[in-house]
Amino acid sequence: MLEKSVELIKEVRDDPLISLCRDGDVEAVAEILHPLISVEVFMRLNQKDKTGISAIAWACRNGHTEIIRIILECNKLTSDQVLNLFKCQTIYKTTAFAFACRLGHRDIVQIILDKLTYEQALELVSMKTIKFPGDTGDTALTEACEGNHGDIVQIILAKFNDDDAIDLLFSRNWEGRTMYSAISNACRRGFVDVVRAIVERVKPSKALELLRDYDSRTLRSPLIYAAIGGHLNVIQFILDKFTPEECMELMRFEPDPEMIGVYYDTLLSHLDQNDSDILQAILDKLSPEQAFELLNSVDADCNSLLVSICSHEELSAEHVKIVQAISQKITNNELFIKLVTRFDPDFFTALTHLSANSLDEESENSYEKRIEIFKMILDRCSSSDEAYDVLSIETDYETNINHDPYGEYTVLMFAADCKSDDMIKIILQKVNYKHAILLLQQKDVENEKTAFMSLCLHHINIAIWILEEAFKRGDVDRVRDLLSDSNKDGRTVLMSACIFNDIAFIKAILGMVSDDLAAELLRQKDESGETALMHACRKENIAAIEVILEAVSDDLAAELLRQKDKSGETALMHACRKENIAAIEVILEAVSDDLAAELLCQKDESGISAFSFAKTHKSIGRVIQEKFSPKQFDDLLREHNFYFQYNIISSKEHDEVGLDSYLK
Repeated sequence: MLEKSVELIKEVRDDPLISLCRDGDVEAVAEILHPLISVEVFMRLNQKDKTGISAIAWACRNGHTEIIRIILECNKLTSDQVLNLFKCQTIYKTTAFAFACRLGHRDIVQIILDKLTYEQALELVSMKTIKFPGDTGDTALTEACEGNHGDIVQIILAKFNDDDAIDLLFSRNWEGRTMYSAISNACRRGFVDVVRAIVERVKPSKALELLRDYDSRTLRSPLIYAAIGGHLNVIQFILDKFTPEECMELMRFEPDPEMIGVYYDTLLSHLDQNDSDILQAILDKLSPEQAFELLNSVDADCNSLLVSICSHEELSAEHVKIVQAISQKITNNELFIKLVTRFDPDFFTALTHLSANSLDEESENSYEKRIEIFKMILDRCSSSDEAYDVLSIETDYETNINHDPYGEYTVLMFAADCKSDDMIKIILQKVNYKHAILLLQQKDVENEKTAFMSLCLHHINIAIWILEEAFKRGDVDRVRDLLSDSNKDGRTVLMSACIFNDIAFIKAILGMVSDDLAAELLRQKDESGETALMHACRKENIAAIEVILEAVSDDLAAELLRQKDKSGETALMHACRKENIAAIEVILEAVSDDLAAELLCQKDESGISAFSFAKTHKSIGRVIQEKFSPKQFDDLLREHNFYFQYNIISSKEHDEVGLDSYLK
């Protein structure tokens, strides 16, 4: 018998039956098969060509139903031989029956199943094609699902009882490193006809069980896969098929305690890009209370949908639609505010994300959408009290866009630092004067910086408008508080203005406040003991020095110039140390000769005076010399016991007096 089989294989190596089955030549195939005995039929139909595909596989692959019917109606084949015929794998590890299922040849699938007994049909459908080592394999049902053939899925499932049908549906295959069930495969590909065939075949309770069956590696359900793919048709079918309570059951995810540390996501985790239609369909199905429960849920990263949307650096019209859908569904203000004020793991809320991400690099269109969402959310606050509660929440963020340390930042602080005039105006228009001042004075813990301080740096016009509003209301104390408040380094807004040479702001402050308050602000020192004038001298900001000295009386100017920092240095010393010739000239020209001499002779903690710098900086010596008469300059030289190795004197008269004095 074995020898006969070997001879048959040799004879059919180039068997024309293969090409005839491939091309669908019904008459020629019938003519060849008719005189053969069953063993010969079986051997020749399973003989493979050079591509590794057999005659029977070609017929199934190319959908030649009549050829398959001729083969099955041949009484020479037993039912076991028929089963083995369609179970035999090609070189691609796929059976002939699986070919018919994947490629959608409905009639072939039907006549094959009709020919087999129940047990044989179940064995054939359950058989898995192993494509690589470790592969769990695809069943014929899986192949039909992956081919988007709902009618074939329906035929296969109709063949079996409920228990066997469920077993087939729970069977999984590997793809990459992920195991998918039949319905998961259909959902992730958007094959709604396949999903319909499965759901309508089994009992509702079993359908729910299938749809809640999470993949063991990704912990994603079929519904989540549909959301990832953006398949609205699949999600809409499932929503229409079940009650709101059942839909909530499908969309809830309650991780097993043993899953601690395992990443998982939720249905809404994947609706933060371009899926407003899917979210709208879901929200339309649920009650406001159910919608709130769903929207308030978080994934493994503790991110809710609204916070996730607002955290995007680039926002689109779809994001706006999603926030609109949420706002329109959650009509209860208290519930909506809870969504808005929910923290993510970094203690960011939706609004702090919006304000923190309003960066210069953002596209104009995205920025417009950001402002639209920001205003939409704040408009839901029905009162100034409610808006203040939302806006005064502090975040806990470690670094900002400039990598400076943050402490606990509010929405207004972020908006001010990120230079968003629009957000600042929306905030100030939403709250009353009292709440606006409280927000402006709120400090972050790390730097003790207020939002008003940031406004003074990046939004001078808004800061000045705030001060003017306070003056109009006669709230001078509030103006004093805003201007005298300092950060952890003890710096006030006036000091910062002098550091960054914001001349317009310096003029506005000194021109707006009373002389007493101006004096108070100019006398104020930071942690290093430096005043605003000292900062201007140290930073070589000549215009700032001129504005301050011109704005104050001579007595106050003298007082400010005599002030020393913790190192004992005066404003003039700071200018000399920086060899800031222009600043030295401005200071010396603004004071009398006697005061100039006094200032030049003042010494710091190390015993160094401003005049001492003339010894090493010739240009400073010339500026000082031009301030005084020859006699006065000579007295200064004597007092400091300077014996120069070079001539710092610019005029002949000074040269004669100065050099004689040095050489004595």
